[in-house]
Amino acid sequence: MFSRNQNSAEFPKVATTSFQWQQFSCVAYKLPSGDLVMSERQMAQAVGKSISSAKSFTKKHNLTAIQVKLLNTQVISVYPFSTVIDYWQYLTQSGLITSNCKCRVCLKELVISFKPNAYNASGKSYSQNNEATFPVTLPLENKASLEVIPLPDSEIRISLTSGLGIVGHTVEWISALALTPKKLHKLQNKGFTGRTIRCKVHINNEETLVDTLGIRDWLIIWEFFATRGNTKAGEVLRACAEENVAHRVEKVNLA
Repeated sequence: MFSRNQNSAEFPKVATTSFQWQQFSCVAYKLPSGDLVMSERQMAQAVGKSISSAKSFTKKHNLTAIQVKLLNTQVISVYPFSTVIDYWQYLTQSGLITSNCKCRVCLKELVISFKPNAYNASGKSYSQNNEATFPVTLPLENKASLEVIPLPDSEIRISLTSGLGIVGHTVEWISALALTPKKLHKLQNKGFTGRTIRCKVHINNEETLVDTLGIRDWLIIWEFFATRGNTKAGEVLRACAEENVAHRVEKVNLA
């Protein structure tokens, strides 16, 4: 579940705290920023489930964990509060909360109350698109490709995996923004919102959830990498400058 790393100075230290809402309370961790996070064990045990239940949920939806250090220097994986709320919502909607769970009566109301106010790793508002859609793959330079998600309202989103993968980074880069306020402030000065929408998409004949950002945010992120010598980011920006993403999606759909 965790590893011991005495030299893991890059991981933020967390303090044990508690989350309480009306008569419901459970153990959690607090980041230096004040944001609450929970391990899979905490988010499961709080509602009377086994850790395997939470592990199955996070693995199925490819949810990103944040590495943190406990006071005893153990490094563990935790999840932002938005993921915890998603997991609890899944349990209540699926009727998987046991009758002997003390929180059974109030959990559904808790999810409704906190869902609009949940925060992702960058501290910005979180929402979910409930209508499943099909991703579109756009060809770029040097045999590269970018997967985008056109929503029913004509908005185009790009998953964290696709938008960062195209420039050689993983989704952990987004998670770490909450822990690097100077970098986040630089992006925000450019207009970065960090507004994450979790979208349902069809992949390999199955529906799955992916975290996405809007085109504007991605242009700011790619510019950030390009100004630091990332050639892949420069190629993506040139492609978007030559022909905007919406037009590229339309061409692919007509092909």
